[in-house]
Amino acid sequence: MGIGVILFNIASLLVIISTSSEVYSPSVVEGSLGDSVTLPCDGSAYSGLPDVQLDFLWQTFDWKKVAHYSQGDYIVGSDFSNRVKFDTEKIRRGDFSITINSVESSDQDTYVCVWRKGRNDQKFLSDVVLHVLKPHPKSFSVAVNDSVTLPCYGGVNKYEPDKLFVQWERGGDLVLKISSEGLTYGPKYEGRASVHFKRIRKGDFSLSLSVTGLCDSGVYQCSTDQKHNVTSVLLELKDYGHFQSVNLRLGKPFSLSLPEEPMNVIFSKGGTFPEVSLCSTDTELRCEPKYKNRMEWKSNTLTVLNVTSDDVGTYSVIFSENCVISRAYSLNVIHSNTATTSNRKYFVFPILLVIAVLCIVYIAWRVWRYEPICFCRFPTKINQNENALRTAPHRPPLDNIRS
Repeated sequence: MGIGVILFNIASLLVIISTSSEVYSPSVVEGSLGDSVTLPCDGSAYSGLPDVQLDFLWQTFDWKKVAHYSQGDYIVGSDFSNRVKFDTEKIRRGDFSITINSVESSDQDTYVCVWRKGRNDQKFLSDVVLHVLKPHPKSFSVAVNDSVTLPCYGGVNKYEPDKLFVQWERGGDLVLKISSEGLTYGPKYEGRASVHFKRIRKGDFSLSLSVTGLCDSGVYQCSTDQKHNVTSVLLELKDYGHFQSVNLRLGKPFSLSLPEEPMNVIFSKGGTFPEVSLCSTDTELRCEPKYKNRMEWKSNTLTVLNVTSDDVGTYSVIFSENCVISRAYSLNVIHSNTATTSNRKYFVFPILLVIAVLCIVYIAWRVWRYEPICFCRFPTKINQNENALRTAPHRPPLDNIRS
């Protein structure tokens, strides 16, 4: 960086501070995270110049290059790669404004527009203060066992970018912390909570949970500095919807397969809240008094003995450490009268089918024998009456008798 550039920035700052009769105020531009913003710069004094003479520079107040336009070409700083846009036609008319796309939290800064006559000969044109507006905290609702990302944005120390700090907590319990001491996880979140280091350097401190557990609902708090500047996000969990359906008769045993890790078995009557903890497994089986004499644990299989109507509902096998669901079952009990009715249906149907087949065979046999099939005698009686009329004696008409 040339001495002239440094002296120019110092001089510009002194001019702004020392102005007393006419207070100078830079332009202020606001933009929401992810939006596009335009930073204005009036270069009308240089409109109409040929392209080979056009040369201006955009940089932050701490001398970080944003974009440099020179002789029809432009170079963009590494932090703004593929995000800065020039309008060549406007530049020729003296409008040196630039547009920054996909604004990041780290873009909040003071920007300076400079006309360059040479490497060490520059003229201040304008400065712009960019404020990046953070989205308001939201509530997020996902199903249990789904992944989720909770947003958090803040400033980054541009002079010491390696000194990062972010801390996520839930209800006073640590979720994740990054500081000069390294990365620390809360006991319930190791292996499934993470932040993206590349995005942190851009002011994005969002927390990602690769899988959500039954105990993860609540308010999460994000701190991006030691002053405890906190952002709060509410996470709500919807019902788990991937239960394995099991149908059993009354009195039958119900078996649940358990992993080798310490587990809890959660029961929900009819699949609704409240949920009840039935048993936990560690070095030994521990169950609620109501179920203690009805449970059997062998070879990582937990069995409910003598199933009753009160056992209808959902059973979730969760890891004791983080409440993540390993397996889930939906139990339905079949009553004896229901089973008897069902058996009767299965017994009657084959009989009806056999009768129908026999009837079809009989009709086919009669047709094959050319024998007519008649199920009534009415036509025969009609024929007998006709024969009687033919054999009756002839009677003269009544008119001939009267005469």
